[in-house]
Amino acid sequence: MFTIRPITDADRPWVRQWMIEHWGAELMIAHGQQFYPAEHPGFVAQAAANVVGLVTYILRGDECEILSLDSLTEGQ
Repeated sequence: MFTIRPITDADRPWVRQWMIEHWGAELMIAHGQQFYPAEHPGFVAQAAANVVGLVTYILRGDECEILSLDSLTEGQ
């Protein structure tokens, strides 16, 4: 069982570290643009005090693009 909550400003440092550990860098390049997912909105999935998932996204007008999507629990 887990809960989902929005990323807060207090989360930004560990989200940055998460990106480095799980994606190899805090910077992403997509569609010829640079993104720093830790600076964008997202959600954290937690089981007790442990982070088990993370999603970050960017809103452009009426479109939403997922920048990163991670689950530490296979199939969830």
